[in-house]
Amino acid sequence: KQWYQRRVRGSVVMLQEGQVIGHYRLSEALECGQWCIVESVIVSPKLRGLGLGRKLMNHCISLAKTLQMTRLYLSTKDKEGFYRKLGFISSKSLNVLSKANALLRGKNIVPMVPDTTPGITWMSLDLV
Repeated sequence: KQWYQRRVRGSVVMLQEGQVIGHYRLSEALECGQWCIVESVIVSPKLRGLGLGRKLMNHCISLAKTLQMTRLYLSTKDKEGFYRKLGFISSKSLNVLSKANALLRGKNIVPMVPDTTPGITWMSLDLV
């Protein structure tokens, strides 16, 4: 087994009149300390189609660059077209957290295992 302690991890929310209308989570990739993964990109269903997803992702890309990350990864089931418009390309699967060892997450120590989720497309964007 390989173990790794993350240094980049956090969630960002988009607010409108004090209500959460969007969200994403940014984490350091397990393979390389200069890569990161964006997860849980969500826009309120009633507000989709207004460019808020693009604004969230542009914020995420900017934050990743500020953190001196060199590559941003994500996985998607059905939004490849959206991410391609932002410059993402298809990529190999990254290692992800093992659900069997979820209790270790609270200690910032996570095991590395390949992502074998069916129907998922991995994509990446070079930031340099």
